Amino acid sequence: TLFRSKVKLQEGDLLSIRKKGGKEVCWGNIVVTSIKKKRVILDISQCSSRKLVKKGMELLLVKGDDKLAYNNFSLSTFFTISQGTLKETISGSSTEVSSTQNSPATIGAMFGYRGSKSLTSFSSSFYLSHLTSNNVSNSGGDASVPMEYGVNAYVQRTIPKIKLFPYFGVDYEKFSTYNTEELATDANAELSIRNNNIGFATLGIGKLFQVDNNKILAKISYSRGIFSSSDNGTPFKGSKFIIYLNDQITKRLIIHFLYKVHLLEGSTNLTVQRAGVGFGYRFL
Repeated sequence: TLFRSKVKLQEGDLLSIRKKGGKEVCWGNIVVTSIKKKRVILDISQCSSRKLVKKGMELLLVKGDDKLAYNNFSLSTFFTISQGTLKETISGSSTEVSSTQNSPATIGAMFGYRGSKSLTSFSSSFYLSHLTSNNVSNSGGDASVPMEYGVNAYVQRTIPKIKLFPYFGVDYEKFSTYNTEELATDANAELSIRNNNIGFATLGIGKLFQVDNNKILAKISYSRGIFSSSDNGTPFKGSKFIIYLNDQITKRLIIHFLYKVHLLEGSTNLTVQRAGVGFGYRFL
């Protein structure tokens, strides 16, 4: 089958095939492997679709930032500001400690890999979050909150026809709470910080929506604690829920929104809610 090209092609160029004015029918790379006289030899082995040649199809040269969609490796960074509330209670006691824990700056990075012929991909990310704590109730003061950080690793499976992305993996987080159990039993106790570490098993699903010219990615996940440690001596256990949305502004720039809830039990009953907005930039 011959294709007419209105642009000069070179070996190594990336191409895609789509219906004229419509969607691509090749999900993946088409690579120009050689050019002999006026014949262009294409490698279509990296396409998930084999129904490439139909009447009304056009061959497109992938160039500039459009090549990002075909990279096996991806690397991006993100920045988020967020507002959070923390509430600790003790079973059988009326003592409650609550506070706002806002983050004026959370920075992080994400790495991803997808094989050329695979619908399965791997991703990992980490973040560092600066927190400010104030309005601590029933404590007689405020306490400086240490830096919070986390890391995760997920395996994702893409279902192209319905643009669905189920995924699973692990999360690890380091966060801080207060000495609520001491405040409940000692009227002279001063407010102090407890350091906590917890690992989660995570299951989630993502969906890509096309709204006019915008590509909006929505994700929801549930995590269950599988290991933990705490300064309190009684580590936390429980669950975490995340709702995440992003809107792709350009090929490299996104804006995002997240809402996260922790429901944990240990020396205290802990509820943490956080909502944030920010942006991300893709390098690869």
